Formats: sequence, C-alpha cells, structure tokens
Amino acid sequence: MNERKSLRATILIRVVPITAMALLLIVMVARYGILQMIKSEVITRLEQASFITADALGGRLDLLRESAAGLAENDLIIHSIVDKSQRKEQLAVFFRSLKLPSPAFRRVTMTDYRGRIVASSDVQRTGVQNGIEVRDFLEKVMQGSDHFELDSDRIIMATPVRYSGNAEAVIAIEYATTAFMKEFQTLDAGHHLQVFGSGGALYSSDQREQGVSPWIASTQQVRGYPNLRVERSESPEIAYASVRSLDTFFAGVLLACLASLLYGIFAAANAVTEPLTRMVGQIEQIEASDDLSQRVDDGGPREIQNLTSSFNSMIGSLSRTTVSLDRLQRSEERLRVIIESVPNGIIGTDDEGKIVLVNAGIESMFGFSRTDLVGQSIEMLVPPSQRERHKVDRVQFMRAPEPRSMAQRRELFGLHRSGDAIPVEIELTPMERNDDMRISVLASVVDVSERRRQEQKISEKNQIIHENEERLSLAVRTANIGLWDWNIGSSYVRVSPELSAHLGEETAYQDYPGWRARVHPEDWDQADAAVVDCIEGKSSRYEATFRMRHRDSSYRWILAQGQLIRDGDGEPDRMIGVHIDITDQQLAADELQQVNQNLSRSNDELEQFAYVASHDLQEPLRKVTSFCELLREDCEESLSEDGRRFLGYVVDGATRMRTLIQDLLSFSRIESQGQTHSLVDANKAVLRASRSLAAIIEEAGAEVTHDQLPEVVADSTQLTQLLQNLIGNAIKYNGNPIPQVHISSELRDASWVFSVRDNGIGIEPQYFEQIFGVFKRLHSMDTYRGTGIGLAICKRIVDRMSGEIWVESSPGEGSTFFFSVPNPVS
Repeated sequence: MNERKSLRATILIRVVPITAMALLLIVMVARYGILQMIKSEVITRLEQASFITADALGGRLDLLRESAAGLAENDLIIHSIVDKSQRKEQLAVFFRSLKLPSPAFRRVTMTDYRGRIVASSDVQRTGVQNGIEVRDFLEKVMQGSDHFELDSDRIIMATPVRYSGNAEAVIAIEYATTAFMKEFQTLDAGHHLQVFGSGGALYSSDQREQGVSPWIASTQQVRGYPNLRVERSESPEIAYASVRSLDTFFAGVLLACLASLLYGIFAAANAVTEPLTRMVGQIEQIEASDDLSQRVDDGGPREIQNLTSSFNSMIGSLSRTTVSLDRLQRSEERLRVIIESVPNGIIGTDDEGKIVLVNAGIESMFGFSRTDLVGQSIEMLVPPSQRERHKVDRVQFMRAPEPRSMAQRRELFGLHRSGDAIPVEIELTPMERNDDMRISVLASVVDVSERRRQEQKISEKNQIIHENEERLSLAVRTANIGLWDWNIGSSYVRVSPELSAHLGEETAYQDYPGWRARVHPEDWDQADAAVVDCIEGKSSRYEATFRMRHRDSSYRWILAQGQLIRDGDGEPDRMIGVHIDITDQQLAADELQQVNQNLSRSNDELEQFAYVASHDLQEPLRKVTSFCELLREDCEESLSEDGRRFLGYVVDGATRMRTLIQDLLSFSRIESQGQTHSLVDANKAVLRASRSLAAIIEEAGAEVTHDQLPEVVADSTQLTQLLQNLIGNAIKYNGNPIPQVHISSELRDASWVFSVRDNGIGIEPQYFEQIFGVFKRLHSMDTYRGTGIGLAICKRIVDRMSGEIWVESSPGEGSTFFFSVPNPVS
C-alpha cells in the first residue's frame, strides 16, 4: 500500500500544479480578451455619442442661422431700408414684439451699413434701444457673408439684409450659450459634455467628480463649424461596471474547473495504480511462498498485461536450468523479426568479411536480393575505387573492435546494383562470437541521398543570400546611405563607413552619447523625443530630421529612420536604421519656403490694395447715387425731359460701376476669403441660391427644379454662389415665356458631376471657352445687363474645389452647364 500511495502522490504532485497553472492561464487570457472587448465597446459607444451630439449641435446652429436668414428676408425689414417712415414706426413695433422660438433667445438688432442701430427688440423703459455691437463684423456682413460667433456667454448669428441684390443692412441675433446648450442636451450623473472652440472650453455641463481614475472621453468636430469640437465623457465606474460581474463570473468558473480537475486526476490516479497494486500483492505472495510455479494474473490495462507477462516469463526462465534448441531457435527468429522491422539497413559479417546477415532494408537500398549477398564479401557493396581502402580499414577494425561511426572519417558511398554510388552513413557494432552466432560485426546503414540533396539546396540558398547581401551593400554605397545599429542596453552604436563619411570622419561616433554630442543643440529635443516615442511604443518606427556637426564644424541636415527590435520579454533590445544626408534638399526647401513667403506677402499686399481701391471707388459712387436720387426726388419737376434722361444715365452708370467693382472684388477674394471645405448638402445650397434669386424668379415667372442631390466637400458659401450665378444666367439669357431650369447630378468615376440645364437662347460652340473669361460678354448691355464676371467667378470657385466646368449648347435649344466636385467617399 505504501508503493500505491507513493505512486499516486507522485502523479498528483506532477500533474495537478501544471494543469492548474494551465487552467489559470486560460481563464486569465479569456478574461483579458473579454476585458479588451468591453473597453473597445465603451470607446465605440462614446465615439457614437460624441458624433451624434456634434451632429445635433451643428443642426441646431444651422437652425439658428436659418432663423437669421429668414428674418433678413422679411418684407417689412427689407422695405424699411428705403421707406423711412416705416423704419421709425412699424419696424420698431415689429422688433419689440419679436420672440424667436428658443428659450435661449436674448435679443435681435438691425443696423444700417454704418453700424448704427435701426431697430432692436431690447428697449429700455426710457425708450432707448440697446442693440448688439456689430462693429467687429460689420464689413464682413456688408460684403454679403454671414457671421457666426460663439463664446462661453453668447451666440451671435448675423446676416446681411439685401435690397435689389445688394447688402444694405445687418440683422444680428443673440442667444445665451448655457441656456442654448442645456436646451437640447440633458445628461445624468457619471456623464459629461464639453464644447471647445479655438480658444479653449466654451461650455461644460457640470463639474466632474474628483477621483483616482481618469474619465473616458471622445471628441468630434461639429460639422460645418471647423472651430467647434464636442467632447462626451463617462466616469470609469459607469463605463466599466460590467467588469466587476465579469471577475465574479471568472472566479466561480476557475473554482469549479479546479474542483472538477482535482476529482478527475484523483480518479485517474486510482484507476492507474489499482492494477499495479494488485500485481504487487501477488508478487509478494510468490516471494513469501518461494514457489516459482505460481503465476501473476494478467488482468488490467495492456501495459500491465505486458508487464505481468514479462514477469511470468522471467519466473518461467528461472524455473528452468537448460534452454532447449527449439526455444533458442524461436529466440533467434524473434531477433530476426526485430532486425527486419527496423527502418535502417542491417548487415552482419563474420571475421573474414563475409556477409552472413541481411535485412529487407539492405535489399531495398542496394537492389540486391538476400541470396545475392549472403556468403559474398562485403566489398561487393563498396565502389571499386574504395575497395582496397575498405579492406585495410576492416582489418584494422577487427584488431581493436569497438562501436564507432565510419562517417567521422570521410564521406562513404555504397554501390547499387545499377552501378550508381549511394551516399551512406554506417554505424559499426562488434558482436561477441560463440558457436551459435557467426556474426562478428553488425553494421547499421543509412541512405543519406535525400539529406545530401537537401544540403545542396541549402548551399544554393546560402549563395543567393550572400549575393543579395553583396547587392544590398553595393546599393547602399551607390545611394550614399549610412547604416547604424544601436544596442540599447550597452549604448554601443555600430556605424557604417558611409555614415561616418557624411560627417567627414573615419568613425563618426561609437555610442549614444557620441551621437548626441554631434546633434545641433536646437534640434536635440525633438530628435531625442522621437527616440523615446519609438521605445515607449507611441510610434511604430523611428524617424527624425536634424542637423549634425561635420568635421569642418559646419552642420549637415540628416534624415534618420529606424526600426525597434524587442527581446523575448518585449523589452527594447536594439534599434537599426539608415542615415541619409539631405542637406541639398533642405537648402532647396528653405529657398522654396522663402519664395512662398514672398509670394504670400505679395498676395496680402494685393488684397489690401484691392480692399482700399474698392472702398475708395465705391464711396464716391455711393455719394453720386445718393445725391442723384435726392436730386430726382426734389428737383425732378423742374428738370427738362433731357435733364431727367441724363440724370437716369448718371444713376445707371454709377450703379453699373458699383456692381462691376463688387464683382471684381468678389472674383479677387475667392481664394483669400474662402472658407474651409466641409461636407455640404447640395440640396440646401440650391435652396439658398433660389432664395437669393426669389425676386428674379418671380419677375420672370421661372420654374427652378432639382433632383435629389448628394453631399459634397466644398465651401458652403461659394457653392451657393456658384449655383446662384448659373441659375441667374439661365433665367437672364432666356426668351421663353416660362424659363425652365433643372439641376441634377450623377456619379462619374471619383467625382460628382452637377448639371444646370435651361431652355434659353443657347450658345455658339466657338464661344464655349471664351465665356469663362473675365469681362467676356456675348451680348451688349442694352440686350442683357451684367458685368461679364459671373462665369469667371464660377470657374474660379470650381478650380478651388479641384473640379472642372464646361458647357454643352446649341443656339435656340438651351444650354447645360456642367461642373464636377470630387466624391468625398472616394
């Protein structure tokens, strides 16, 4: 029983810890995988929440913008620009009674083109109107652009009020930021919302709870408002609440598995040791009785049966004092079976080198049958050129026989029946001679032909690798690329001759401090930061550009790139990379940057000149127009018919000059004052263009329709201007009683192609390119009014969107203008 307990204890001691550790490792890996999945789901959920919130905020701001635009299109406000009595009476009443549908609304103000308050909803008891200060953005709005402003206290939407297509006044609406944010977003405990602008945080839903663990956050940009970002965050206690139940679950699983494991191992140990215990008991009885005629029962597993069978055979052998000839023959026969079953070739020879034993492996290996070989000299299996040498070696072996491998001396070959030499390996084992055993030497022969072929293939591959290394070395020398290999633990750096030559040295440096000493002091921080980021895993590879000191004390610009290699434990071990001298390229880049700076400064000066010129030109024209209107109102009755006609010419010429200046200014500012491209709904752009052309469409009785249009990446204001110009031209150059304009789009390759089709007068093919030039008109001013800049503006807007514009038309059959915009999905 002591042996049984010892064996069972051995099984338990060896199996239980290993199996338990494996089970624990499996549970830990499963827990880690599920934990990572939970964290990934938390991040995805927060990203979706921040995206939805940012999209909702953008939509709300768009509604505020549309409210301002709708107010600017109010007939009462528009007509108040020229009707002074209406401005003083009805407009004041209208503004005092105005309440926009938002609890965050504070006030609305209308100013004239000089910024003076015309009317305001904020009226004190004294009757004095308090208005929104528009001085900072007056010029921008008077040039036809909307203004949006958001800080921690207020939101301002300002839009121009147009009369006869010109901006003549400003409508500005003010909202309370905090009330506006709380109006559409309500958060419970453990959740937080912040809105950031270019200057920092503009709104925060509440104060986060101070804790050890940081909150999990996700930030999204507000669509259509590139300077606004929304951040949604959650406390870790809420985000990872399921982890606690996960740990409880895995603890229960681990305990249940351990219990089942211990029970299974204990039962298996009992099953293994029970037959052995029974056998030991029977052996002890045989030993006590000293009766060798008894036998052990062969019950139990096959291994125990084999063991008991061998034990019974041993007892039977001990019970006999002689071995019969038949038994000896059977034993020899079993030996032959064993020899025949081994995979190697087995061959036995006597003292004279005669073959006395051959197995099937030898027959298959050399192509001779057993009868061909037995009784023959062993040299018949040796190639003729090596037979004499083999005889000498055989005689020497028989003088001092001992087990050895013949392959230790030289390559060996056997002779096949076909005459081919076979590479072999031979192990020799001397046998003890007796009257019944004639074998003196037993040789194990292995055919190594396949191994030799594999070795030859490897030697071909090694040669190719060597040639590739030589080609790489030649390429590195030809491209003048330096190589470096840094052992992080020892700080030792091995550099190539090409790298040292870049710095005029035989060996530029040999360790990390040596490299650091040659880096320019102004570049050291960013160069070292790139190394640290790579080692800490913040970047997948190392790349930095910096200056290094040459032997002649000058500095060379260097591009360094490398790859980090970690050891088996995941710790940084080595970093290898390349070292490229880019001084010439850097100097060329600096020259190009200087040219670009000069060009930018020239453009700024040109823009300033255009502003001054436009202001100085428009002011006199505004005075001429104003005084002519006054002259017409006060002195029209006293003027002759020619005087009235001449006065009309003056007013018309001044108006045309003012329009021309504004169009030229718009053309010149397409690039300089364009907004950042963002995702724009083309359907809304068509709607805004149609609203701006409402008077023209109504006067001409035109029909403007469109298909469902896509979202594209563009400047929202300029896309609206582009469509407005094309729709306006389609209505203007149209002789039909009902002008018809239709806008559609289709996806071609990687771009959306828009088309604006009309039923107008058409264009001759020879003018297809000319019409997109500045001041290129096909008709006189008496026939069709305009400055000839509209299509030039269209082309410049399309160029800024990286697209193309063209026209297809036939005289009298209408025209279709096409323009392409890159598809944002592609």
